[in-house]
Amino acid sequence: MEDVLEHKPVLEVKLEDFVERPSEESSKEAYDRVLAFEHLDVVKKLGNSQEIYKALSNVEMPEEVRVKLADVIPVNKDVVKMIFYQFTYTVDDAVINQVFDIIQEHVPKKGKKKGGK
Repeated sequence: MEDVLEHKPVLEVKLEDFVERPSEESSKEAYDRVLAFEHLDVVKKLGNSQEIYKALSNVEMPEEVRVKLADVIPVNKDVVKMIFYQFTYTVDDAVINQVFDIIQEHVPKKGKKKGGK
């Protein structure tokens, strides 16, 4: 068993850098990994978490909050608030609005494909 040298939050889209997609195994662990990768495929279609994460680096917040916001891709300001509160980090409405606006800039608009016009 390997020792854990560092504990650091990681974007869901980076999962593929650390874990191999499961083969045709039928174990419970393989099934859980299949579900995780299916979820990852859906998240990739919703928006670009990596771009959101980078854009949020201009706003002062803990790393865990930035990662969670980029993974969840909140659809409204209430969800942004809930994520901040989940990590017991209090911010004012101006920061909530700024974060939500940044996220919305990186989410494809209805009727448009990601990266399309």
